[in-house]
Amino acid sequence: MRIKTALIALSTAFLINGASAHHGSVTNGSLYRVEELIQLEGEITEVFWHNPHVRGKMKVENGNGNAETWEVEFAGGPRSWERRGMVTDDFLGLVKVAGHVSRRNPRGLGVVHMLFANGQEFAARGNSPIYSSELVPSNRRRPTVAQIARAEQTADGIFRVWEGSHPEPEEELLRVREFFTERGRELAASYDPLEDNLELVCRQGMPDVNFEPVPMDITDQGNRIRIRSEEYNMERYIYMDSLLAQPKPSPTGHSVGRWDGDTLVVETTGIDWPFYSEIGIPQSDQVRYLEHFWLSENGNFLNYSIEVTDPIVLTESITLIERSRAWTPGVELEGPYNCIYDWQEFSN
Repeated sequence: MRIKTALIALSTAFLINGASAHHGSVTNGSLYRVEELIQLEGEITEVFWHNPHVRGKMKVENGNGNAETWEVEFAGGPRSWERRGMVTDDFLGLVKVAGHVSRRNPRGLGVVHMLFANGQEFAARGNSPIYSSELVPSNRRRPTVAQIARAEQTADGIFRVWEGSHPEPEEELLRVREFFTERGRELAASYDPLEDNLELVCRQGMPDVNFEPVPMDITDQGNRIRIRSEEYNMERYIYMDSLLAQPKPSPTGHSVGRWDGDTLVVETTGIDWPFYSEIGIPQSDQVRYLEHFWLSENGNFLNYSIEVTDPIVLTESITLIERSRAWTPGVELEGPYNCIYDWQEFSN
């Protein structure tokens, strides 16, 4: 008999924690030296206005009076900064920054605070300002009246756009590793977060695609259901008839769905993706996922659970219980993600 272990504490992290390691959040200790906050003052001379994160080149005078060039990386891509009313030119000029030094680049800084030339300060989520009482406007999507009305008219069960938060990766690792097989422990121990995190090169697979803190659109296409995420332009198709498509290994696998009342039940196999999580929780080609999608009683939240079975990596099936996404009528997915991870390669 197969044993199912419910990780209730992990499901709580899904609901309340907004931290993320995608492409290297500046609070990710695997990628940044978060034990120390350093401050720099200098001039940003160039801005890289591309996903996954806006970046800048900053000229700084070191203690010897010589000029150094630092690469400063900001939370969020161009669209999130545009929603704050910011454009490329706003980043240029004399600024102050405070943040964590990158483990990948000794002259790279993940920005936690920045005092812009106009006197406004950006402070990463959860941090109090240190430079100014005038803050950069918050990153909010403001749907139009027409968008809201259209969303309310077309909402049909789970088929709409949902927003959500991201689990805390370290919490995942601490709990899931308790269920590793010997092979699972070997694979986890071999993971190098500086080399093996595929999101650092703009790639993503199942199941991480479900957990990004960006809008997700679920669309009924008749014999199949499309799940589309704003980040990385990721798409999954859930076939409501198993004969519609033959399983082919892919990063998101082959998903077959069925309705159990108003709950969508999805089984996914054929996943050609090495990690359960971007922080290196491994998975094998024998991994199988069982997902449930259902509405909250008031219809304003999409509840979600996912069970993972992997006989190579895990000693038991593990169920992550009830992650929720909120419905914000009128929010729509934005344009192509166009992820470019290597500034130098792009410039060349």
